[in-house]
Amino acid sequence: MPIRGWRVSAVILAGLAGAAAGHAEDRGCVVAADPRAPSAVRAECRWPVAHQRVAQVLRNQAGIASVLSLVSESRPLSGGRFLQVHAVGWGIADRQITLRFVERTLEDGGLHLDFRPAGTQEPVPPGRVQVEADEGSWQVRPDGRGGTHLRYELRYEAGGGLKPWMARRFQSSGVAKAMAELLAAARRPPGP
Repeated sequence: MPIRGWRVSAVILAGLAGAAAGHAEDRGCVVAADPRAPSAVRAECRWPVAHQRVAQVLRNQAGIASVLSLVSESRPLSGGRFLQVHAVGWGIADRQITLRFVERTLEDGGLHLDFRPAGTQEPVPPGRVQVEADEGSWQVRPDGRGGTHLRYELRYEAGGGLKPWMARRFQSSGVAKAMAELLAAARRPPGP
């Protein structure tokens, strides 16, 4: 399914999103970058997993670091804020941002989860870099067949000395990997 105005940069997560499970319907993600705003990425996914389970994983922002490998820390703070640390590796300094998440229930029982930088940012310790921009949303809806239709939108500027072309190189592949990790987490039985 093409996304108008967006250039497809990574198509169908065959190798990542459940190819091991061998189900063709597992390959239901398209990740695209907006050519007008190079820091913007969108993912559209259709998964054979109940939308309630995907929403449950996303609502647990305190535990999201155990789901998404690029998030090395997601710690709840006062005032509904979360300190997140993003780790790319390869000698690139970890990025830090304090986010605020706003959740609302959609008319079809789905979830819309917005995230934006919090008004108050936590101090950045030595060895980390303050993220310049990190905002977007998760939208998780039932697909009418017992599965999930997910839309993820992100505008991210890594900050520091990381060149924009290098950040973009990681961004699409990082979002594709995150979608595969989210799907894998949603398939696992919920913990206690």
